[in-house]
Amino acid sequence: MILVLNLNTSGKPLAEGIDARPDFIKPNQEELAALLGHPVETAEDALQAARTLSRRGVRLVCVSLGAAGSIACEADACYRVRVPKIDCKNPVGSGDSFVAGAATALARGEDTQSILRLAAACGTANALEAESGFVRPDAVRALLPQIEITPITI
Repeated sequence: MILVLNLNTSGKPLAEGIDARPDFIKPNQEELAALLGHPVETAEDALQAARTLSRRGVRLVCVSLGAAGSIACEADACYRVRVPKIDCKNPVGSGDSFVAGAATALARGEDTQSILRLAAACGTANALEAESGFVRPDAVRALLPQIEITPITI
């Protein structure tokens, strides 16, 4: 059995939870700004913030950029994750769906790019539906090959 420590919170619980060195966190830009005490407005800001948290022992840090995808960092690599343009019906629940996809892939022992691909496909699939938190497996399968993951040279 694989135990995955996933932290899905914000504010003081996020700050305290990072000390436990979770396997995965996915803060958005506003949550990061509150945590780090400075604005996180650009993809470059998100990259620097993710690197900072990764150095604190979080295995994989993903910073949500909404429809623009995400930035992800682990100990020795960072990635830009881009999602396809979609007809967004309702983005509510997309972050939670992203986290669910990542947790599933982590529990399966998948590599980082596979984790990011499944997470992004699940988050995007959620936005295709009018109902919050509803993810169709066939939509995820269709989105998987459309997720672009590019290593960032640092």
